[in-house]
Amino acid sequence: MDRDQIMLLLGGPAHGQERDIPNDQNELVVMAPSRGNPVPTPFKYIRRGIQAETRPGMVFEREILVEQGMPVEIATQALSAVLLERFAHELVRQFMEGGEIVLGKREFGTSDGEDRPNGLVIAKR
Repeated sequence: MDRDQIMLLLGGPAHGQERDIPNDQNELVVMAPSRGNPVPTPFKYIRRGIQAETRPGMVFEREILVEQGMPVEIATQALSAVLLERFAHELVRQFMEGGEIVLGKREFGTSDGEDRPNGLVIAKR
């Protein structure tokens, strides 16, 4: 029995998403609307190996699903953008959760006098 593996999708309408696919499957078709056409159309993703040199002389390869028309060089750039975004989100979350809680579960002082769940506070002086 083949087990599924989680594959990262690059390009097309599912850019940056992860999908479970069987190990023996080399392509995936995603139905989604395209630019200027609201009717869902097929987008084909093909399994490709992307290589990156992490340190001088150390090259790693990772298999991902790349939109059929995307060149490998562009896929490598797209992969780094997706990974940097995920890393940044996690870094900010960890940094902020290590700080002091200034707002708990509720936001106070609304114009109608009601307490509501709070939103995102970026800065407070």
